[in-house]
Amino acid sequence: MPTLVLLLHLCARACAIATTVYLAAVTVPLFVADITTLRLPNRLLLPGFAVAAGALAASGFIEAANPAVLLGFDRTAPPSAFAAAVAVFLGLRMVGAVGMGDVKLAGLLAAGLGFLPPSSVAPALAAGLLVSFVLAGAAAVIALLRAARLLAFGPFLLSGYWVAALIAVAGTTMAATQT
Repeated sequence: MPTLVLLLHLCARACAIATTVYLAAVTVPLFVADITTLRLPNRLLLPGFAVAAGALAASGFIEAANPAVLLGFDRTAPPSAFAAAVAVFLGLRMVGAVGMGDVKLAGLLAAGLGFLPPSSVAPALAAGLLVSFVLAGAAAVIALLRAARLLAFGPFLLSGYWVAALIAVAGTTMAATQT
C-alpha cells in the first residue's frame, strides 16, 4: 500500500507542475511573437488553460481517491489567482494599458503560480511583479524617447513569472532543508 500512496503522490506532483512545464515550452515563442508582432497568439495561450484546468482536476481526483496524498498547495489557489489576475488586467485593458493577449497571459501565469506552495507564493509574486514593472518601465522610457507608441508587455510578464517561480522553488527548497 505505501507504494500506491507514493505513486499517487508523484502523479499529483506531476499534475501540479504541468502548467509550469507548459509555460516553459511556450515562453520563448510567446516572447518572440509579442516582440515581433505585438500579439500573443491564442494558439499558444489557450492550450495552457486546458493544461491548468486538467492539472487541477487530475490532482483533485488523485487527492479524493487517497486522502493520504498531500499535494502541498491549496486547490482553490490556482482559480483564485487566475480570477484576481484577470480582473486586474481587464481593468488595465479598459484604460488601454494592455492588450487582451496580456490579460490572457496574466491569467495563465497566475494559475501557474497558484500551484506553488502557499508559503512561498506571496514573496515570489511580489518579486515577480516588481521585476515585470521595473523592466517594463525602463522599456517604456526608452520607447517614449524613440517616440514609439506601443510596447510588448508579454515578455515582461513572462520574465516576472520566471523570477517568481524560481524564488518560490528556492524558498521551498530552503524550507525543506531546514526541517
